[in-house]
Amino acid sequence: MSTTPTLRLTTGARVIRGGRRIGLFIGAIVLLIGSLAGFGESYSAADRKVSSYHQAKCLRDIRADNLRVRTYVKSSTDEPDYLFAENGCPGPAYSATEAEIRTMSAGPAPSFTGTMFGQLWPWLFGTVLAAASAFAVCWGLGWVAAGFTAD
Repeated sequence: MSTTPTLRLTTGARVIRGGRRIGLFIGAIVLLIGSLAGFGESYSAADRKVSSYHQAKCLRDIRADNLRVRTYVKSSTDEPDYLFAENGCPGPAYSATEAEIRTMSAGPAPSFTGTMFGQLWPWLFGTVLAAASAFAVCWGLGWVAAGFTAD
């Protein structure tokens, strides 16, 4: 009758293992929250850019047809702002100057997915770095608390 030897972990190995587990848990939370926030912000930025383009194009088309365009002048030295919603071009932007309209409506329409993923990559990169840092800090603290012992 042979007995299987049980392997017991030392206290230091348990502390290091606990530090790793806590680091994985905190890193996963950071990764989840950062990814959701990045997705929401990049979606919002892409929607704002595409909608602003369509508003500026709408107002430019109205002006091209020589229809009356309502403007708002803040002071006598300012360039007039064109009011989008009051001219039949509703959307996220409230008003814009002539130069802003030309800039927004120049070129082809921006791609929603291209703009969104262009905004999303920096968020994801930062989130992965933050999650890896949280894991490394917890693991390192566990290693220090264990007295610099090996696993």
